[in-house]
Amino acid sequence: MYIEKKYIYIAKTIKVCYGYFMNNFFEEKADYNQISFRYARGRSLQRGNEIHPFHEILYYIDGNATFLSADFKEDLSSGTLLVIPKEMYHKFHIREQNQYVRFVINFPDSEIIKDILPSAMSQIRIIKNVNVNIRHLLNRMCDVICSSEKESAKVFLYGTFLSLLAEIGFDISNATLPRFREKEQLISRCIAFIEERYTSVIHVEDIAKEMCVSKPTLFQYFKNELGVSVHKYITEKRMIYARKLIYQGENPTKIYKECGFSDYSSFYKAYKKMFLKSPADDKMLSEESMYFK
Repeated sequence: MYIEKKYIYIAKTIKVCYGYFMNNFFEEKADYNQISFRYARGRSLQRGNEIHPFHEILYYIDGNATFLSADFKEDLSSGTLLVIPKEMYHKFHIREQNQYVRFVINFPDSEIIKDILPSAMSQIRIIKNVNVNIRHLLNRMCDVICSSEKESAKVFLYGTFLSLLAEIGFDISNATLPRFREKEQLISRCIAFIEERYTSVIHVEDIAKEMCVSKPTLFQYFKNELGVSVHKYITEKRMIYARKLIYQGENPTKIYKECGFSDYSSFYKAYKKMFLKSPADDKMLSEESMYFK
């Protein structure tokens, strides 16, 4: 009898939690011409990495969050627009997941991007006060992606996306380029050190010694300021570089040393963990991939 009551209690608890989650979460997605559009509220259901091989535009609609990058951290306010180039480390520290509302566009390199928005894709930009034209385009995209006419909505989203790029390029002078405060220059130096050496075999001890701090201090400071461990940051940098080489036609079994790994087994496990497929399988799919073209 006790066990039966216990299972009933657990089932009710799960039902309540599921109901709360569903009431505080929605996600509308659309993909067109190698571009992904997503309008969502609540914790992301996508498996995310802090460094990824595509550009991103994120319209922060509501919530309580801090944006972290290798160069700065910034508390976000409603209506903020972020332009995040590919391969740039970034992370969102969300304090209230059920209040996190955003519209996100992920897109690869293309000649159109280079023509319309060349300067903006070299470093992360934040536009805190977007002009009325940008706001109108973003709000229309949020409305349309929820439409039941999915196919026509995709065409509209793509056309509006091109207009959005042009508007952002025109308004880029209003974008801010924050930097770490003086006391946080340790992070900038760590990032610079890693950037120069992540394709070779390096250890956390090497970084700590170069920065003149203890290993525990480096661990804690890196985690506090960037929201990720030193090891994960280096690994994701290596994986993005490895995928780029693979998509350029390199043999996966011959590039692991070039990506900072001492053996193929460790490389294989790290690659599959990040991309959910083996290097060989990813190579087979590379011709259909949106990345690195």
